[in-house]
Amino acid sequence: MNIIHFKINFHAIHLKSILFTIATFCMLVFMTGISHGQLINADTIKFNNQYLFGNNSAKLYYKSNISTVSQFILSDREGEEYGKLYGHENSGGQYFGLRDGDNDWSYIAKKDNYTHFRINNITIMKLFAGGEVGIGTTTVPTGYLVAIDGKIIATEMRVKPSNFWDEVFESDYDLMSIEEKQKFTKTNKHLPSFAPESEIVDKGMDVGKSFADVAKELEEAYLYIYQLNDKMKALEAQITKLSEQPDD
Repeated sequence: MNIIHFKINFHAIHLKSILFTIATFCMLVFMTGISHGQLINADTIKFNNQYLFGNNSAKLYYKSNISTVSQFILSDREGEEYGKLYGHENSGGQYFGLRDGDNDWSYIAKKDNYTHFRINNITIMKLFAGGEVGIGTTTVPTGYLVAIDGKIIATEMRVKPSNFWDEVFESDYDLMSIEEKQKFTKTNKHLPSFAPESEIVDKGMDVGKSFADVAKELEEAYLYIYQLNDKMKALEAQITKLSEQPDD
């Protein structure tokens, strides 16, 4: 029978809680092996066709008696299970993690693929091999690093848009006439800088670009205000001039 090699390298695990849990399981199994197992040699203990052994590289090895599953179970004297350190193979993949007392995954890692964090078998966060992170969701759309299924609240958020619109105030800026903009908005039902509602609802909104587009429309609006103000002053000057002319 091909017996699975379940290797735990304490130097490779950085999550303190998982490290503590694994160390506790290993210690319990080791102590059980000493008291109930068969000492094969100075490095190996055998019990019920399972093996526990160590070497000089600060590693502790456990060999299951089944070719596809390896597990350490923590339970009390009545047999109530509190959790398990669990590894298995399925469809060619190698899985490792922690299961709770209901046998639901709390932490599960698929080799070279992803890492799951769960509560009541519901994914809280999923980390992918490419650096993508899913929070409240198990999928991240192509081209994105983070996907969140739910609301976000924060004390501060900073977005760095790829460009801004200060060139609106340059002398050579090609400003659409106010009549042209009026015609565009009447026809398309949105300002020229913005995508139509159907596109935003379907694809979502780029926050950084959208804020820059709002700034562009606001700056252009000020240019229209300046133009109207200049025209109003010119009209006031004409009215003043006419009012100063003597009556015939």
